[in-house]
Amino acid sequence: SIPGVPRITEGYNPATWMLEVTTTLVEAQLGVDFAEVYANSSLY
Repeated sequence: SIPGVPRITEGYNPATWMLEVTTTLVEAQLGVDFAEVYANSSLY
């Protein structure tokens, strides 16, 4: 999990949630580069 990113609520559309929490605005607010987080993860 990434600090500051809200957990998905039960019953919420996962695709919509992903689009909402990975915007450049959210990246700027949190000071996070989601592409970098992914590239440094075991999922990459």
